[in-house]
Amino acid sequence: MLPNISETVLARQLKELEAHAILIKREIPDTVPIGIKYILTNKGLDLVPILDSLCNWGKLYAEGKEIFVSSDQE
Repeated sequence: MLPNISETVLARQLKELEAHAILIKREIPDTVPIGIKYILTNKGLDLVPILDSLCNWGKLYAEGKEIFVSSDQE
């Protein structure tokens, strides 16, 4: 789902996510060449609603939602 990412960058990011226990790497049996799949851990699954919220926030402001500062923050 990341068409413009290099294999080197993708491999580095996947290793980092694995090192932080966000996902685990599993071989897919009986595939030639050996297939690999990545599975979110519980820690990774806990990030999903947070990342969804950040994505929605970004879309909202990318669409030009008016930004204002409330008077109690001035």
